Amino acid sequence: MEEIKALVAVFDDIDEGVYVADPASHEILYANRTVKKDFGKNIVGKKCHEALQGFEKPCGFCTNRFIFGESLGKSYIWEFQNLKNKRWYRCIDKAIKWHDEKMVRYEMAIDIHDRKVAEDALRSSEEKYRQLVENINEVIYSVDKTGTVIYVSSAIQSLTGYSPSEIVGLHFSNFIHQDDFERIVMRYGEALSGQERPTEYRILTKSGEARWVRTLSRPIREGDTSVGLQGVLSDVTAYKEVEAELQEREKELSIKTNDLEEINTALRVLLKRREKDKNELEEKILLNVKELVNPYLEKLKKSIDDKKERVYLDILEANLRTLTSSFSRDLHFKYLNLTPAELHIAGLVREGKTSKDIADLMNLSSRTIESHRKNIRRKMGLTAKKRNLRTLLLEVE
Repeated sequence: MEEIKALVAVFDDIDEGVYVADPASHEILYANRTVKKDFGKNIVGKKCHEALQGFEKPCGFCTNRFIFGESLGKSYIWEFQNLKNKRWYRCIDKAIKWHDEKMVRYEMAIDIHDRKVAEDALRSSEEKYRQLVENINEVIYSVDKTGTVIYVSSAIQSLTGYSPSEIVGLHFSNFIHQDDFERIVMRYGEALSGQERPTEYRILTKSGEARWVRTLSRPIREGDTSVGLQGVLSDVTAYKEVEAELQEREKELSIKTNDLEEINTALRVLLKRREKDKNELEEKILLNVKELVNPYLEKLKKSIDDKKERVYLDILEANLRTLTSSFSRDLHFKYLNLTPAELHIAGLVREGKTSKDIADLMNLSSRTIESHRKNIRRKMGLTAKKRNLRTLLLEVE
């Protein structure tokens, strides 16, 4: 009896909830101050399933079967969430001898609610992180300080054909293309020292195919020491193929551009030669006309007295000047909409001929010549009436 009193005194002084119940009637025989604070001061004498859980019948999870019979004397430790206050407890149940020498169920309930909530939150967060890592297309990986793969996400299988279990435990260099091997092994040391920058290289798939990847690694640190790397691996094979194709196209374009430049240079030489030949031809024609035609025209003009024949001779001389003059050609190219007759009349106006003179030379009426002059002014954009047509024609070079 004294032992029970001493035990009760200890129970009353601790922060964990402690109660004692009759295993047959489920009546609460004792409850310490913590239990009374959480579930009511007057719970002694009530059924434990009613007072602690809010049930009308004994709990289906009652621990009597774990602490009596063959398990008598053994402690049963379990965790559960109380259905009444919704808090989590770690319970230690055991059969003990009460003051009337009767065996009773003793339970100590340690409040672990905050820890369980934190664990559940952590577990939920870890699950979300795991799903995120496993469901993205990029490969998440970790390697230790020696370069051995300690984790790789499932996306590695679609990239390489290897499952994560086939890669974890192997050195990362086993999967590097031989042409990139030395560069990437050196780059690993740089990344381990904290030099973070994207790196592109080729990895080998299970079938032996080379695929381009881009990776960005960061050191895993314990204090100030790097103990490994973690990072993201992205498949950039399609991008590299397009890049290579563009480079090839640029190379072809550069060759074609050089060819075109050579062709343009040759064309410029030919055009320059053609212009020179044309000028030489024009000079020869002008010289021939001057030396072989004009002297005879002058003689004819002196020897012909007939007025009509003199008119024809003037027309011939004017037409000849028009044909050998660069003015006619320049005027034609500058004002493409001028007719041959208008070009002829413009040349005579430029020489200072009046409408009557031109009419006599061309055997046309003065009214017709005036109509042509109006058309020439309109086509050349000479809208101001005070602006002289001959002045504008003299400006044409």
